[in-house]
Amino acid sequence: AEHALPNMRGKFDLIMTSPPYGGAEIYDKATHGTSAATRPGTVFVDEWLGPILRRCIAMLRPGGALVINVDDSPSNNVNICARLLRYMQNVDCDFVGTIGLRKRGRPRGLQGGDTTPMAEPIYIWCRPGETHRVRAAIVDAARLSLRR
Repeated sequence: AEHALPNMRGKFDLIMTSPPYGGAEIYDKATHGTSAATRPGTVFVDEWLGPILRRCIAMLRPGGALVINVDDSPSNNVNICARLLRYMQNVDCDFVGTIGLRKRGRPRGLQGGDTTPMAEPIYIWCRPGETHRVRAAIVDAARLSLRR
């Protein structure tokens, strides 16, 4: 991010991302790739994703939001959500909450009439500042989605 957007500290209100975590994407020529499926969760978060998110937080204006869609995938040996939440506790930002991104279909292996909705977490953090605006927008969005 710092190479593509130099001198952009404090310039954005919102940064949204869905980084590679399922094994399909490899963005560098590293021996183990960049996705969580090719690196242990702690290495993926501590050495790759976490530092990128720190830079994203720095690019936010006070009160700006970082929104990230990432999920565990036990069948692909990807278990990063808990590690990511722990990592972000040491970043200068406020955890606002989680929204569920509803998935279509049902997980493999379920039989019969299981209709449990599946969802991926979308985590939201704010740079310290006027976070009440972001929280209000999330509550409004949740109310709208419940009406459907």
